[in-house]
Amino acid sequence: MDANRAMIHVEEQFKMIADTAPVLIWISGADKACYFFNAGWLEFTGRTMEEECGAGWLEGVHWEDLKRCLHVYNSSFDARKEFKMEYRIRRHDGVYRWILDRGVPRYDKDGVFVGYIGSGMDIDEIFESDRLREAYISAEALAKEQALNEELAVANEEVSSINEELAVINEEQNATNEELSVMNADLTRS
Repeated sequence: MDANRAMIHVEEQFKMIADTAPVLIWISGADKACYFFNAGWLEFTGRTMEEECGAGWLEGVHWEDLKRCLHVYNSSFDARKEFKMEYRIRRHDGVYRWILDRGVPRYDKDGVFVGYIGSGMDIDEIFESDRLREAYISAEALAKEQALNEELAVANEEVSSINEELAVINEEQNATNEELSVMNADLTRS
């Protein structure tokens, strides 16, 4: 088997593995443009390879995440560093889903930078469960805070009642002290 046939065989194996992997796979060249998306990515987005290639994949990124996504991608690319980012991308049915995307720089056998390979995973259910957990925790904390506020209100009422009783006792004591002063004055005169 000659070297060209061996290379074609390896490329076919890679494509088969990439297309059956349970992740969204992409590859970019040294120019930052993406030139490969696996079947999982294309099925997820409902777009063709031609539509996604270059910077076409950015059309599916949610507008609120686009600037941050581009910053992470470009700055990591320029620094030749691995990156990880979460962003929303439009699925084939028009629904935006959160994905976790990781990119790793690629080098040829001579150590020359040739681009990135990356994989994405749909993490929308995880995000949703985190949002539900945070909402539950917030609701639980709010319920505890309300219970504590009610206990505090009861305690404040008890303190107010005790203060009122003390005020009455202080008035009685002041009256008694005045009576004692009058009696002492009478005793001193006699």
